[in-house]
Amino acid sequence: KVDLIYAIATPAAQSAKQSTNDIPILFSAVTDPVVAELVDSMENPSGNVTGTSDASPMDRQLQLFKDLDSNIKKVGIIFNTSEPNSQVQVEMAKDLAPSIGLEIVEIGISSISDMPQAIDSIVKKVDGIYTITDNMVASAINIVSEKAISNKLITVGAEDSHVSGGILVTDGISYYELGKQTAQMAKEILVDKTLPSNVPSQTATNTKKVFNMKTLKALEIDENNEVFKDASKID
Repeated sequence: KVDLIYAIATPAAQSAKQSTNDIPILFSAVTDPVVAELVDSMENPSGNVTGTSDASPMDRQLQLFKDLDSNIKKVGIIFNTSEPNSQVQVEMAKDLAPSIGLEIVEIGISSISDMPQAIDSIVKKVDGIYTITDNMVASAINIVSEKAISNKLITVGAEDSHVSGGILVTDGISYYELGKQTAQMAKEILVDKTLPSNVPSQTATNTKKVFNMKTLKALEIDENNEVFKDASKID
């Protein structure tokens, strides 16, 4: 018998919860733990489950499109239809977009082989592309970024690894930092002997603004734009 189960992403966390009522379960990279029925609330998880959410500061990220080009109106999102976290993020984006002056254009895919057709389709309909935290999209991030660049579309990512793959900019989460944050919660449970029900679930406390210099140059964007102030640069 183990002392703690560490579950990464929603399906793993849900499976872990179904498997035991007494072993502490610590999840990470779950966008909405309440919707996923892992916890009753972020503040009061209850039961034997708590952890960290990878929900990104989506309002700030969508605002980046307007800060970079006020003429942007339609933003495209490609997502995996079988990934619950992705569906949550698409709905969040659709709720937030109107207040920023944006419209979300979504295309769902069910396999990685659908990506080339999806990206070919969406670039004809939008002024920019937003890459959410979606495993399928992340695995094809180079395809997305290259197609966006060739069509002179601004791209904003939900996490720093997207920028490493060619997306222009993010003000988002770092999974490395989120892992450190989750490890501190593990210490509370294993070392301090705090019950999971008494350890509030958390969102990422540290975000990271990063931009891709190669993409910036390819899109002929001014590096002096306020968006890039105090941001880390990937060459």
